[in-house]
Amino acid sequence: MLNYRLHALLLRLMQPRLLRWRQALAIIVVVQVIGAALVLLRLDLNNAPELYFPHDAPATVLERELRTEFPSDEILIGLFAGEDLYSAAALAALDRVSARMERHPDVDRVFALTRVDHISGTADGFVVEPLIDAEALDEGSADERLARVLGDRFMPGWLASADGRAMALVVRTHKLGESRQRQSIETEFYAAVEAEQMRERLVAVAGTVALDAAEMRSMLRDTLVFTPLVMALGLALLYWVVGRLVPVLLGAVAMSTAVVAAVGLIAAIGQPYTLVTAMVPTLISAYTVSNLLHLYAALKRTRDAGFRRPKRVVFALQMVHTPALFNVLTTAAGMISLVLVPIPPIQVFGLIAAAGSIIIYLVVFYLVPPFLVKFDRGPWPQRSGGFAWTKRLSCALANFG
Repeated sequence: MLNYRLHALLLRLMQPRLLRWRQALAIIVVVQVIGAALVLLRLDLNNAPELYFPHDAPATVLERELRTEFPSDEILIGLFAGEDLYSAAALAALDRVSARMERHPDVDRVFALTRVDHISGTADGFVVEPLIDAEALDEGSADERLARVLGDRFMPGWLASADGRAMALVVRTHKLGESRQRQSIETEFYAAVEAEQMRERLVAVAGTVALDAAEMRSMLRDTLVFTPLVMALGLALLYWVVGRLVPVLLGAVAMSTAVVAAVGLIAAIGQPYTLVTAMVPTLISAYTVSNLLHLYAALKRTRDAGFRRPKRVVFALQMVHTPALFNVLTTAAGMISLVLVPIPPIQVFGLIAAAGSIIIYLVVFYLVPPFLVKFDRGPWPQRSGGFAWTKRLSCALANFG
């Protein structure tokens, strides 16, 4: 008797329950609203280098110990080039850029030719004075200032080129923990350069601050470009295979629901959205399409067998549910194994991808079928569309073998 009950319970769990379409719609709306709210209000866009090292890793511990004694080594370097860099107007403009950057709350110090000292020997010792006095730029010529800079022991190769045609402005920051802080510094630097009309002379920007800011922009751009692109390709594939509008629209709803839920989960557990976790939306979209294709293929077979709604949807679910569940569970197990990698963003990616696989299963096999029962009324193509082509290809391969 106990074995019979266990077997009955297993069969009940292995067969999805067909919800009412209004219930499915309510669940989708709730997931979309809550997920969107989490994304908008709590998602932390951050790709800081510190996130890729465990808090107790030897490199992280050493970094913390070093920073208690030494200043931060995070910098932003602006390289300026031109024939008139040592003119009074150009040096005054760069000094104003330096002053503006020093007022930024995350900036520790700015190194520029007008902001460093020059040490020279005297008869009775040495004297420390500004390398170039920003308050006395009217005194002396550009050639004299160039000769003074190149005559300094440290300046050539650091803040000035040996030929006098380029100079650097180096911004050293306080300890930073977020990519948005680095973006803010870079944005302020460009704004200061534009305000002083030095943009044409700025030939390069480098440093750890600029690198992290560029990675942040790349991450956002890739998300905004590739997520809609993958979804559009998935919908085009669905239409080519199915040849009907209603299943394609349901595919769009399924993909958006799964993606919003997965990204919202990242925000809900308080983890940052990094270059690694930025792969989640495209992964979820593609995997949702593959599960939908399995369901639609089974639905077409039940249609061809002459079943009507809702039986054809129920029988289609029974045909694909067990292999689909096995596929989802094995995929989730493979993804969750990434938590063993000692890199936090990869661990988060594995966790979210595993949860996303289960979300896709729930969306495709519980929330989509009620709408197929309610709204999918028209005939499916018999001799055209992707299913016909794949059938011909399968038969050809079987005959060839």
